Amino acid sequence: MPRTTSNYIPRPDGDFSAWVTNYYDAVKDWWLAQGLKASDLLPLQQALLAWIAAYPAHVAAQQRADVEAAPGSTPMSTSPDPVQR
Repeated sequence: MPRTTSNYIPRPDGDFSAWVTNYYDAVKDWWLAQGLKASDLLPLQQALLAWIAAYPAHVAAQQRADVEAAPGSTPMSTSPDPVQR
């Protein structure tokens, strides 16, 4: 998706993580300044906390996958190659 000023969500996970945290803070500040109920933000806050909790495991899994996929790395499976050459 091309970046525009009115419709932007970053694609890379690291960029998204920083963006969503900033976005939540801005929404919360605006919400409270309007005198709206803070409890209405609970689902958004829970989603953000779930993302923050899961993100490090995602990064670690991606790093392991990158290492395993690197040339010369030991394959995850020791079974013989099923493709006959």
